[in-house]
Amino acid sequence: MSVHEHLSRVDLLVVAVYLLGITALGLYVSRRVGDATSFFIGGRRFGKLLMLGQTLSSGTHADQATGVMGACYEIGLAGIWYQWMWLFTTPLYWVTAPVFRRLRLVTTADFFALRYGRPLATLYGLFALYLTMISIAMIIKASATTVQAISGFSEGTIMSVVSAAFLSFAFAGGLVAAATTDFVQSIFIAFLSFAALPFGFHIVGGIKELGARIPSQMHSLASPHEMTWFTVCMLIVVGSVGSVAQPGTMTQSASANTEMNSRIGNTYGNFFKRVCTIGWAVTGLLGAALYPGLGTDHREEILGIITVRLLPQGFAGLMIAAILASVMSSCSGLVVSGAALVARNLYIPKGNRGDDRFELKLGRIGTAAIALGALALAVFMPSVVAGMIRFVTATPFLGVPIWIGICWRRANRYGAWVSALGSALVYYGCSALGWHFSICSLVSLVFGVASIIVVSLITPAEPSESLEKIFVALHSPVGRKTERVVACA
Repeated sequence: MSVHEHLSRVDLLVVAVYLLGITALGLYVSRRVGDATSFFIGGRRFGKLLMLGQTLSSGTHADQATGVMGACYEIGLAGIWYQWMWLFTTPLYWVTAPVFRRLRLVTTADFFALRYGRPLATLYGLFALYLTMISIAMIIKASATTVQAISGFSEGTIMSVVSAAFLSFAFAGGLVAAATTDFVQSIFIAFLSFAALPFGFHIVGGIKELGARIPSQMHSLASPHEMTWFTVCMLIVVGSVGSVAQPGTMTQSASANTEMNSRIGNTYGNFFKRVCTIGWAVTGLLGAALYPGLGTDHREEILGIITVRLLPQGFAGLMIAAILASVMSSCSGLVVSGAALVARNLYIPKGNRGDDRFELKLGRIGTAAIALGALALAVFMPSVVAGMIRFVTATPFLGVPIWIGICWRRANRYGAWVSALGSALVYYGCSALGWHFSICSLVSLVFGVASIIVVSLITPAEPSESLEKIFVALHSPVGRKTERVVACA
C-alpha cells in the first residue's frame, strides 16, 4: 500500500478540520489584543491552565520527538538524553519562573539592558533571534519530513502551509492567541507521544518481547559512541546553565498573573513533557524492532514510517494533526518572543521609545520577518540532533552572565562581555581543533564563569541606580504596591 493510498479521505478531513479550527480559534481570541503588553505577554493575566498548556506546547516540538525517536532507533534508550538532558533542569523552574515574573520585564534583553547596559542587550537580542530562527527552522524541517513520509505531499508545500497557519494568528493575536491554542494543542501533543505504542506492542508481543528483539546494548541509558555518561553529564550542566538564556524564557514567565502560577505552569508543564519523552523513546525502540536497517542518515524518518505502517486509517490524520499542533504551538510562541526583541530591544528610534502603538506595529512586522527567515533556513537545515546540539551548547554563553548577574551584585558589564564573547570563542576554537562538543562545553563554561568573576573584581562596579532597580524588584513580590518598581528597559 502506498503512502497516498494509506492517507484516506478521513485522514485528510481530520487534518483540514484541525487546521481550520485551530486557526479560527487563534484569530477569535486575537480580538482581545489591542496593545503591546497584551501582544507580547498576554497582559500578564494567564492562570494555571493557560500557563501549563503554554509551557507544555511551546516547549514541546515535533523536532524533539523526531530526534529522540531517531536516536533511540539507532543507539537505544541512551537517545532519550537528547531531551532528558532537561530532566534535572525542570526543578530549577520552581525557582527561576517566579524570579523572572518578579522582575516585571518583558524580554531577557530587558534584563541585560538594566543589569549590564544596552549594548550587551543588543548582543543578546541578536543572539536570541538567531536561536529563535534556528529553533523554528528545525521544527518546520523535522515536521515536514515526517508529514511528507506519512502523506506524500512535498516538504515545500507542508512548510508553506504550516508557516502560514501559525503566522496568521501569531501576527494577529501574539501571545494571547499562542497560549490559547497551546492549551488545545497540548492534548494533541500527548496523543503524538503515545499513539503508536498500543499498536506496536500488539505486533511485537509486549515489553519483554521488545527487549528480546533489540540488542542488549540498546537497553542501556548510555552509549559508548554517541551518548557516553560524560556527554550526558555535560548536556545536563550546559542545559541548566543555558536554560535562562533561551529565547522566550522571560516572556513566558512574565505572562502569568501571579508568581505561583508562573512557577506551577513552568515546572509542571515541563515535567509532563519529560513524561512524553518516554513515549518518544519507546516508539523509537519499537521502530528498531519492527523496521531495522534505516541507518544514521534516515533514522529520523522512523516516526513517519511507524505512522504509515502501524496506525489504522483515520489515525494517520490524527498523527499529522498532532505534529502540526506541536509545530504551530511552538513556532507561534517563538515568533512572538522574537518579535518582542525586535520591537523593544533592537530597533527603537528615540522618538518612538515607549510608544505602545509603535511597539505593537513593529512586533507584528517582526513576527512575519522571523517566520520568513526561519522558513528559508529550514530548507538548508542539517539533522535534528545536530541542531539540538548547536542550540544547547550555545545558550550558556549568555546564560552565565544571567545567573551571575542575579546572584552576585558585583558582576559588571565588563565581566559579562568577556564571559559571553570569550566563552563563545573558546567553544568554537576547541571545536575547530576537532574536540568533542562535551569537552568544548566544559572548557568554555569554566572560562565563562571564571572570567566574569575575575574581570568584575578588577573593573569598576555597575551604577547603583540600575542595580537597585533589579534587586529591589527581586525582593518585592508581585501584587504589592511595588509591582511597577522596574520600568522595562
